[in-house]
Amino acid sequence: MKYSKFVNAASSSSSISFKVPSRVGMLLLYTPAFLVGVASFWLYPADDSRFLFLKSAVTIHFFKRLFEEIFIHKYSGEMSLDTIIIILVSYFFVSLSLTYTQTFNQGL
Repeated sequence: MKYSKFVNAASSSSSISFKVPSRVGMLLLYTPAFLVGVASFWLYPADDSRFLFLKSAVTIHFFKRLFEEIFIHKYSGEMSLDTIIIILVSYFFVSLSLTYTQTFNQGL
């Protein structure tokens, strides 16, 4: 991906794409997946401890990522919008599918 610290700067500069600061890009990556985790507590209230553990794990994981992004990491580069969209959609749908499919496994 074009946001990686291992990307070759000379080869990535030849493409024309919309760039955003890395801090904003990372915030955009993690926020929708975190909101899926938070919303899962409201959308799928359940007494199943396994489902509670899954919802908590998804929510805490992306909260930790947001916390680190805001308070710990120092960013100096930029991310291209096409990279942000690919990763954002991937994180969002993985979080959503984990919580949604667990609703079908309750009681098994």
